[in-house]
Amino acid sequence: SYINEYNAYKLYKNYDQKSWPVVENAFLDNIKKDPKTKGGLITRLYLGNIYFKIEQYQKAINTYAGLLKYVDKESNLYDLASIGMAYSYENLGDFQKSLSFFQKVTEKKNSAHTVQAFIAMGRCYEGLKDNHSAVEKYRMVNEKFPENPWKTILNDKISELSTSN
Repeated sequence: SYINEYNAYKLYKNYDQKSWPVVENAFLDNIKKDPKTKGGLITRLYLGNIYFKIEQYQKAINTYAGLLKYVDKESNLYDLASIGMAYSYENLGDFQKSLSFFQKVTEKKNSAHTVQAFIAMGRCYEGLKDNHSAVEKYRMVNEKFPENPWKTILNDKISELSTSN
């Protein structure tokens, strides 16, 4: 049966291990029936998020990739799916692919996720053992976004990475 945005949200928030197979099937069925409407797109995002939460990163990547096919590059859903893919790749240890998806978000003019993406890019550079690039990203965040709530943490990270080179 059709899952609207609200019902998708309720399923997403209330699933547990016992109900997961039923929720997964309901989400997959809705995506199959309704892949391009807002309800179908939201369902796909929630399904990707659940796969991420339960550490099924490749399934999350595939689900987010399906969402990216249908959404406008300027939409918030595009940012959320890109970030979901980036975090999934990061958890699989593929920092290069992760960087490419975070980069997509940082290239947009008005993304609400820009700071988050730049910080995550710094973390990916750390994963690649490129402390210099990580420090550059963290410094850039603090300079470009001086009111960011992570300023102190980023300054500590900059100090730590600068002394470990």
